[in-house]
Parts: sequence; structure tokens; C-alpha cells
Amino acid sequence: MTEREMLTRKLAAADFSLYEMRLFLDTHPHDCEALNKFKEYRAKRDLIADEYQCKFGPLTASANDSQQWDWIKNPWPWDYEEGIC
Repeated sequence: MTEREMLTRKLAAADFSLYEMRLFLDTHPHDCEALNKFKEYRAKRDLIADEYQCKFGPLTASANDSQQWDWIKNPWPWDYEEGIC
């Protein structure tokens, strides 16, 4: 597995954790422990996203902050690398 794939999977796991915590907080808005856990997960997700973007470019079009439009340079989900199906 490439480093890009590893970071993508870590990012997906972090996003899933955040989503689940948001659902829980929707029904338990006064749970301070859950809110702290949400903030912890969000900080970890941000670190993973920052690492990914430093190495492989922006994750979203709005994350493009260079002098060029780098967003278009990333492979799209339907672009397969050689040897990967």
C-alpha cells in the first residue's frame, strides 16, 4: 500500500469517527466527555489532512491555497494508477 493510500484510509477513519461523534452529540448535546472526544478526533483529523495536503496536494477545491490551481493536478477517484484495478 502506498503512503497516499495509507493517509487516505486514515483520513476516512477519522472522518467516520467525527461523523459518529456528531450523531451522538445530536442526541446528547450536554455530554462534556463526548464533546471533548469530538474535539480530540477533529484535531487528529486535521493533522492527517494537513500531512496529506503537504505531500499530495489539496483534498478539496477550497483547500487550494497556492498561486496555481493545484486542485486539478490530483488524480481523480476514477483515475487508476498502473497495476491497480
